[in-house]
Amino acid sequence: EHIYFEPSEKGLARKMLQSLHEGVVAARLVTGAAPDGVADWVNLHRHLPLQREPIPEARLEPPFVSVCLVHRNRPKLLQQAVGSIAGQDSHSLELVVVDNGSEGEDVRHLLAKIDEELRGLTAFQARMWMQPHGTLSSARNFAASKARGEYLLFMDDDNYAMANEVRVLATTARMVNAAILAPANDQFAGAQPPQIGMQPLKRWVPLGSSPAIGFYK
Repeated sequence: EHIYFEPSEKGLARKMLQSLHEGVVAARLVTGAAPDGVADWVNLHRHLPLQREPIPEARLEPPFVSVCLVHRNRPKLLQQAVGSIAGQDSHSLELVVVDNGSEGEDVRHLLAKIDEELRGLTAFQARMWMQPHGTLSSARNFAASKARGEYLLFMDDDNYAMANEVRVLATTARMVNAAILAPANDQFAGAQPPQIGMQPLKRWVPLGSSPAIGFYK
């Protein structure tokens, strides 16, 4: 009763509030300690019945994803964000870049260079649209209107996608039949893109809309 909770937002909120008031109780393995503990744990779960239906093979195939990337006045960050999409381990995607009214001759010069690079991509289709400055929502809506994918992945120019991000998110959404996914977000600082193994400054984990746990956002 100290560990388990009802699998819902309210159940999680009640358990977190209970932990704040009563303290955290460490969960203990129902199997023996090392060195045989791992083997016992595997054997325990091997005999548990499967409670979910088999997933149809069609749902395991990577769906086509439209990555909608919005930018304004930060072309160097945009180059890194585009590079992270070009480095994805699955290219069942398209990249839709919307410039939200960038200003300055130097910025426009770099944007023209990036646009040329996008048109030269061969692994997937990528296009850039130039829009007058508006709200972030309007820029994202415009990107969505140009998208052709089964799923939309929204990014900003200061986002950097993990190498398997598009495939994992899209495949997960299809497998669990989810309309919306909100993944965790690691935050880094600096002019260079994050590298594998770097320690993030903080990690943001979305916990849903429950007001009881909103202060953890």
